[in-house]
Amino acid sequence: MSDIGRLAAAAAVDPASGRGACVVYEVSGPAMLTMKDMAGSLSKVLGRVVTHVPVPAAGLEGMPPALKELLIFMEKAGEKAIPVSDAVERVAGKATTFDEWAEVNKGAF
Repeated sequence: MSDIGRLAAAAAVDPASGRGACVVYEVSGPAMLTMKDMAGSLSKVLGRVVTHVPVPAAGLEGMPPALKELLIFMEKAGEKAIPVSDAVERVAGKATTFDEWAEVNKGAF
């Protein structure tokens, strides 16, 4: 999330550069990861085994609709779910890797 904030701030500060108003950014991390890849990264950072277990759509009831749709889409599409974008690096500097994000947020797990 900090990457999105940095990108938004950079675009807002210098809209004349073409990085602001009326520009659509496709934002992703610096690498495409599957749910299995993310579980592996979390395992490494947390020092314990984290396993991705696919949840059927019916098991996602009660989640916000947009999150439910995203999880279903990512499960089906795998590595092709979200194309890698360089928007963060182009506009705001280095993008955060999932490993870096996991390290910063490991206390939440």
